[in-house]
Amino acid sequence: MTAYLLEPDLTGQEIAWIDAQIAHGRFASRTQAVLELLRRGLGSGDMPASYINDPKHWRERADEMRALADQVHETDAKEIMLRLAADYEKLARRAAQRANGISPPQ
Repeated sequence: MTAYLLEPDLTGQEIAWIDAQIAHGRFASRTQAVLELLRRGLGSGDMPASYINDPKHWRERADEMRALADQVHETDAKEIMLRLAADYEKLARRAAQRANGISPPQ
């Protein structure tokens, strides 16, 4: 199996997607392809709709992304991961607002 800079739990479908992206020259590195995979959330079709309104879920994703960023030495990848963590925090705030009956700003 291919070694990745990041070691997220990837499915066979996700690994095949990454390999196809590299083969077609869409990304210069596997790290970039994995980050795009994480950004897109491929495989997230398994995520129950209840998570959309669960601030705890999004805060946990932010914590996970920060933990991954701590393990990465490539500056660009680390910055992207920290931006993703910040986006997860925004999702958590919006989910909390929805839970409190407040409509988040668009």
